[in-house]
Amino acid sequence: MSKPTIVKIGGSAITDKSKKFSIRWRELGIICDDLSTYIRRHGPIVLIHGGGSFGHPIVHECLKTKGYIDRECFTWTTYAMRTLNNLIMLELISRGVNVVSINPHTICRKNNSEFTCYLALIREFLELGMTPLLHGDVVISSGSGFEVISGDYLAWLLAKELNVKTLVFITDVEGVYDSDPKVNPKAKLIRSMKGNE
Repeated sequence: MSKPTIVKIGGSAITDKSKKFSIRWRELGIICDDLSTYIRRHGPIVLIHGGGSFGHPIVHECLKTKGYIDRECFTWTTYAMRTLNNLIMLELISRGVNVVSINPHTICRKNNSEFTCYLALIREFLELGMTPLLHGDVVISSGSGFEVISGDYLAWLLAKELNVKTLVFITDVEGVYDSDPKVNPKAKLIRSMKGNE
């Protein structure tokens, strides 16, 4: 099996963060068309998506009102993320992609200050010709009960552990910046970066 490409789809690229639980269907369709074509031409990928208007508002509200993620917040966040994940899955399936959803809260946890994930399952699905679809999530943390593992962090972790050559980020801005260009008008475009940066 050839090395997979890791593709991280930013939540802002496929949802409207100004409206809770809203999908940007046109953008999601275009992305899924491109991913389907890429898989046919270039081989396996592992997909990861962010929380966008599904996971972020719930976690934000919990942290704002309670200061931490409790069981109720964990439950609603994982539900919201699975809902978004299922919608993305349907779009991919309709384009002929053999996709399997893997919820990070079932394979990842945080021990002390380090996230660890059981990746054998992802490797096995790749070997069977499946496209694993993961997402940012809330996972068990030995220190604080529950903690967010971001889609960006998952992408980095999987790229490192699966020894991939290519890591792609699909965002709602053109390029990678040193800060958020939607908030900071002086954000600088990073034209080149190495894997360890």
